[in-house]
Amino acid sequence: MDRDFTTVGLLAEIRRRARIPDTDPDFTDINLLREADAQISEVFVPMIQAARADYYMRYEDLAIVAGQVRYPLPSRSVASRVRQILWVDPSGSEWELNPHLSTDQVRWSGMVGSPEAYAIRDDEIILFPMPVGGQGTLRVFYEYRPSRLVNTGFFVVASVTPGTVTLTAPVTWTATSTYDFIKATAPFTILAVDADPTGTGTNVVIPFPTIPPRLAVGDYMCLPGESPVPQVPAELQSALALAVSAEVISQYAPEQSVLLYQKLGKVLEAQGAMLAPRSRGKSIKVVNRNSFFRRGAYGRGTGLGP
Repeated sequence: MDRDFTTVGLLAEIRRRARIPDTDPDFTDINLLREADAQISEVFVPMIQAARADYYMRYEDLAIVAGQVRYPLPSRSVASRVRQILWVDPSGSEWELNPHLSTDQVRWSGMVGSPEAYAIRDDEIILFPMPVGGQGTLRVFYEYRPSRLVNTGFFVVASVTPGTVTLTAPVTWTATSTYDFIKATAPFTILAVDADPTGTGTNVVIPFPTIPPRLAVGDYMCLPGESPVPQVPAELQSALALAVSAEVISQYAPEQSVLLYQKLGKVLEAQGAMLAPRSRGKSIKVVNRNSFFRRGAYGRGTGLGP
């Protein structure tokens, strides 16, 4: 039988490991899922990021507006960090922008033209120099924050057409409703965030102007920031259940939790070594042909393009 990677399966494994009855008033499903969220945030995300295997990587495109130098950071970025920012010019070509300190803004004062560099200031991306019109988009790559775990309030995809998503149960939506699409197979990635359906109503067939190309039968449609499956690699799902069990047991039997914590440490050490590299092919040296040193600090500040 296939393993249940959803929160239903996670809760069952936690209760089995920690010997928690379903009716225990102190360890309800909601409380156990909150502890799982905490473990994912405090233990598993840092561990996965340390492997630098590009889990949780996605990008958002931001339209460049003439005269606008400030653009919002993706709100779901872990620690409000970005991995890379590209300028996608009107022809579709991608150019890597160079990271600067926000205090370098004075160096670009009064300059206008094609994007050359960027800085991060609080929750904003500062673009250098000030863009002129018709400059395309910024493509912001970042590691997203795993969604909050839920075991209710989500929907399962029954079929997909170019303009609609059919669910296994009806959903009510309004003009302000948005949804996330979550992949049901490992590593349970976010396929789309804040997808905005067209129209309103109650039905099993939901129209969307844009549907993720990888969305398939069995995937999930959820409220923004929620997921019915822990967004950690499949091989770490049991370790997550073990981590929650150890924390739960420490609250009523500290001496017993020591053994679980020791076991958890060994499991995480073994699994951590497996996270990276994800590709075992031959390493190839990559040369950035549009790097800062090849183009110069102000090479495209005239607005004439690359």
